[in-house]
Amino acid sequence: MFLQMFISPSNTRVLVDTPALFTRMSMRARGVKDGHIVNINSVTGHIVSTLLSQSVYSATKHALSLLTEAMRKELVESNSTIRVSSVSPGRVMTEMIAPKGVIRAKDRGPVLDCPSVADAVIYVLSTPPNVQISEVIVRPVGDLTHRFPKQI
Repeated sequence: MFLQMFISPSNTRVLVDTPALFTRMSMRARGVKDGHIVNINSVTGHIVSTLLSQSVYSATKHALSLLTEAMRKELVESNSTIRVSSVSPGRVMTEMIAPKGVIRAKDRGPVLDCPSVADAVIYVLSTPPNVQISEVIVRPVGDLTHRFPKQI
C-alpha cells in the first residue's frame, strides 16, 4: 500500500484544495483577465481504480477533473478569455512510483519521463488564443495499467 503513505488527510486536502483555491486567489489578486490555467491531473482521474491502494488518490484526481471543468464553465459564463486545461499523464517516473529504483518501476510496465509530460503542457499552451484544449491524456506506448471503461 505504498500510495497510502502519500495520501494522508493533509495530503488529500493539498491534492484537492490547492489547484482550485490557489488558482482563484492568484488570478483575483493579479486582476488577470486572460491567460491559461493548466492543471496537472492523472489518468486515474478518469477511471475507477480497482487497486485499494489507489482509491483515495484516484478520488482526489476525479475531484480535480470536476474542478477543472467547473472552473472552465464559470470563466466562460463570465465572458472571460482565460482558458482552462487539464493534462493527465499515466505512470511517470517519479519518486512516487519508483521508491526503490527505476528498474522496479519499469518492470511494472512502460512509464513516461517528466520531459514528456512537460512537452504535453507546452503543446497545450502553444495553441492559438481561440483554441482551448480541455483535456489531454498522456500515456506511454504499450501501457495497459489504466484501462478506460467501455462506452455503452
